[in-house]
Amino acid sequence: MCAVDIDFGLGLRPEHYEEIAANPGQVSWFEALSENYMVPGGSPLRWLDRLRRQRPDRSNTREK
Repeated sequence: MCAVDIDFGLGLRPEHYEEIAANPGQVSWFEALSENYMVPGGSPLRWLDRLRRQRPDRSNTREK
């Protein structure tokens, strides 16, 4: 028998922001679609920034 680490990921949805912030570490990663955060008003982007601060090593970004 071998040990296998399994990650669990979810699509990041506005209806889950508060619960995710209150329970960091329950999910290994989130899928955040960029078009959902390029809107006027800024609330979704503020949530994304807050949640990224809770797990800075989990972002999938590329720097050029």
